[in-house]
Amino acid sequence: MQNIILGALTVLAMASAVQAQTPAATPVVGLTALEMDAIVKAYPARRSTRAKSFDADKQIVELYVDQLVSGPQSGAPAVHQGLTELYYIVEGAAIMVTGRKLIMPEPQTTSSAVVGQIEDGVARRVSAGDVVVNTPGTFHQWKTVESSTFVYIGIHVDPEKKTTAGYVDPVLKK
Repeated sequence: MQNIILGALTVLAMASAVQAQTPAATPVVGLTALEMDAIVKAYPARRSTRAKSFDADKQIVELYVDQLVSGPQSGAPAVHQGLTELYYIVEGAAIMVTGRKLIMPEPQTTSSAVVGQIEDGVARRVSAGDVVVNTPGTFHQWKTVESSTFVYIGIHVDPEKKTTAGYVDPVLKK
């Protein structure tokens, strides 16, 4: 069932990215369950592993595999301007907080991150099979992982084409 849902999600994300007039010869790019498993095994408990990226005509689509371990999570809330981010939860359960504004934001000098708390954030429990959509400008943060492992596929849709296409993780090239 998980493979069917994963396949359907990949097809849905790609279908929204391809124009109806695109020639039939355009290759379909996705992330199979076997490829996701290869990433998980190659990089245990690693966050934000970029698996693939491709040019989908009017946008760049990037596919990530994220893994979190059990317990409270640290780190600043994330936000993307001009980029929609979808999560397909593959394994486990966690609490995520989302909102549109930060309290006491403090830009970091070593990165583009901003530290602060999400004002009037909404906490949600998500688990295997759920899909989360973070629209541009939405702060989001994992607060705690309830299961021993938590794995999700992150799909970034970049209509401004600020990211690069054509990436394939070396593990998947073998």
